[in-house]
Amino acid sequence: MNFKLLKSISILTLTASLSIGLSACDKQESFDNEEKVTHVTLLYAVNRSSLSRDFQYDMDELEYALSKMQSKDGRFLVYCTSTDEAGKEFNALYEAAPNKNGNYIFSGNIMKLYDRDVPSTNPDRMAAVIQDALALYPDADHSLIFWGHGKSWTPSFSDHELKDADSSRSDDSNSDDGRKRAYGGEYAGRPGDSSNLDWTDLHELAQAIPSGRFSYIWFDCCYMAGIETIYQLRDKCKYYVGYPTEVWEFGLPYDLVVPYIFSSNPDLSGAAKAFFDYYDQTNDPVTVAVVSMAEVEKVADAVKAINEINSTRPDKKSLLNYSRDYKNPYYDFHQLYTLTANAAGASDLAERFEDAFNNMVKFAKCSSVNFNRYAWDVANARGINVEYFDDSKSDKVQAYYKYLDWYKRVF
Repeated sequence: MNFKLLKSISILTLTASLSIGLSACDKQESFDNEEKVTHVTLLYAVNRSSLSRDFQYDMDELEYALSKMQSKDGRFLVYCTSTDEAGKEFNALYEAAPNKNGNYIFSGNIMKLYDRDVPSTNPDRMAAVIQDALALYPDADHSLIFWGHGKSWTPSFSDHELKDADSSRSDDSNSDDGRKRAYGGEYAGRPGDSSNLDWTDLHELAQAIPSGRFSYIWFDCCYMAGIETIYQLRDKCKYYVGYPTEVWEFGLPYDLVVPYIFSSNPDLSGAAKAFFDYYDQTNDPVTVAVVSMAEVEKVADAVKAINEINSTRPDKKSLLNYSRDYKNPYYDFHQLYTLTANAAGASDLAERFEDAFNNMVKFAKCSSVNFNRYAWDVANARGINVEYFDDSKSDKVQAYYKYLDWYKRVF
């Protein structure tokens, strides 16, 4: 089934599909209670956003993949915002289960309902949903997928309060491009009102995720393969998957990727390659990286040693920039620190960093063109972005960067 083609056709039927397909109206067959659950995946979606039109397509792909797999020892959970037949919104945690035809669907199988007065970007809501998901099958291996907008470490300073339909945000800290800040981007007012958006900043994200409970975390979001983000979440999972650039609104092709990752022994590199090939085969720009969190501290050690040289950094214009947002450039992490070490004549530190980086990044691929459709220095596109930290940011944003674990670790 060509879901990419379906996504590019009409969206006229989407509203009905989203409101009925993810409502509490349908009933499903239950699983056999005697079955042992060995692995559970939670997809946490901030879908009350400008990406809402794509969410149902991803759910269609996901249900298609689960129906084909017919897994008996795995459970797939989705948290999202839904609409009932009366048009009223609600938040719920769903579990995919087979219907009378044997097809796996989420509709009707609500594990828990949540107060709609709390946005999905509120870290307290996020923490509660994660804990509820873990409690359903406490002895299983768990993995976590975040679905929504992303902007690496860059903060938004959201207040996590729902706004009246006609109100406007008083804080202009994220007014330049409100679609892509921190994680989430939920409409906190009426749907479509980009003046009222809510986000989860990086430190809040880290606080919401319990340590040591996930085999992997996959960010199906823009820009989240950044070293600052990875390091802040270093104790949350064994493996981390993200994109250093933007990602198309279609996101993951779940029908192709889920067979690799919905397993007690997930093949993350295989899944990342399937994701990459899905876009690259049609010459669409795409990037992805798979990171081993066990190797992150060795990379931090190498970077700290380079920073202690106090060498002049390379000019920004010489660096590969993963971002199209001129106010928030994200440069290639590997290139920045390799050039910095070599410029200081510290070839030994460059080699140390190279070895640590290669051990940390288990898989990384970047297409030959960037998101402006221009050919770029793909040889230096090694899959992880980083902030070129200087005084170009506002005092508030600079203070936030210095608050993050990465800054305190390596500077």
